[in-house]
Amino acid sequence: MCAAISICALLIAGCRSPGAVPPHEVTVALDAPDAAWSIHIEEVHRTGGELWVFSQLRRQQGAMAAQVITTVSDTVRLHSRPLGVRHFVAGRTWNWENRSDITFLDGRTDFHRSLPQNSVRIYSRPD
Repeated sequence: MCAAISICALLIAGCRSPGAVPPHEVTVALDAPDAAWSIHIEEVHRTGGELWVFSQLRRQQGAMAAQVITTVSDTVRLHSRPLGVRHFVAGRTWNWENRSDITFLDGRTDFHRSLPQNSVRIYSRPD
């Protein structure tokens, strides 16, 4: 009887072990020139007290899209404690200013070069 009660308590509690970190969301969002653009979070690294998020902008080839500035965004759920977030984005082809909290790069290689040696990848977008 006690075993059955313990199993039920685990199921009700969501089978989380003591000290488990509940998931939280990390979102990147910015304005793009038209509705054919999308952004995807590709990698997240924990670097000491921060999360470094690398995202890739892409424009759908040959798309007929509304020529109006559009906010694009992506969100991932992470199982790590919430930390400060630094965003790094590749793929921008326009020159206007975007959010000042985003660092724009030429590509993923630049992101990897800038990572501190003690960083740990905690998320990678599935192929």
